[in-house]
Amino acid sequence: MKRILLLTLALLLLLCPAGCAAAGEQDPRPQVVATVFPQYDLVRAIAGDTVNLTLLLPPGGESHNYEPTPKNMAAVTACDLFIEIGGPSEQWAANLRRAAAGDADAPRVLTLMELEGITLLNTAESHADHNHGHDHDHTQEIDEHIWLSPANAAVMAKAVCRELCALLPENSDLYRANTDAYLAELEALDARLTEITAQAARRTLIFGDRFPFRYLTHAYGLTAYAAYPGCAAEGEPAPATVAALIERIKAEQIPAVFTIEFSRGEVADAIAAETGAVRLELHSCHNLSPADFAAGVTFLELMHRNADALEKALN
Repeated sequence: MKRILLLTLALLLLLCPAGCAAAGEQDPRPQVVATVFPQYDLVRAIAGDTVNLTLLLPPGGESHNYEPTPKNMAAVTACDLFIEIGGPSEQWAANLRRAAAGDADAPRVLTLMELEGITLLNTAESHADHNHGHDHDHTQEIDEHIWLSPANAAVMAKAVCRELCALLPENSDLYRANTDAYLAELEALDARLTEITAQAARRTLIFGDRFPFRYLTHAYGLTAYAAYPGCAAEGEPAPATVAALIERIKAEQIPAVFTIEFSRGEVADAIAAETGAVRLELHSCHNLSPADFAAGVTFLELMHRNADALEKALN
């Protein structure tokens, strides 16, 4: 499959200069492509309708098994600014950039995981997979969900603003004003999360699911125990892991067990049935449902939903 995709890409790169220019004439605005929702929403908030913005990962889609279509690849090669996270789940994007290297018409690329001011964290650094029956080495598994720290999201917003100002200098004042407003909202979010965690009756979270929240728990001094050690886990968790989660909920009288978005929640339901804990959702914001996307739900709205859930779980 990858060989077919790379061959398709090679053909697109040969054909794109003529075909893509014609398509671009239909919309004179610069073309901006974002791989996943957080940076899409940042561009939407800062640039508004001054750019033609495309989200590659379709609403409701799973990024960890995403493979770009020929249409996606054509959009990337034809765009003016390409914004990626830059982690293992976007290896296809790295292949795309290498194939386009040296092309004078190649887009500007912003790789968010490479930004100065963002410290990358391993999922294995969390308590999610410690001493719970996992026999895999996850020391090299980097958590890609950098935006779940409001401080990181602020670094991302400033970087997106810089790229947009370089792309359309005549709109720089607008972009900087919108960025300042966005940063103020991130500060308010951070203040709310800080208050919730500072006043919490406990600092432990239980996930009957995957664990993409390393940056969030690290930012607010929370401890997490999860059924899976990271975000891309497959199959069933070890029975010893589930038993340990049940034991911890009972011992510490933890009132909630979390699932993540798009999860069937079967493990969390089993834990809830055994312990009486209520099932809650924490949203990784990597993608959102088609209904939320159609309704114009923002990253900040999803994070405030997370704050609501944390307030319930920690008290």
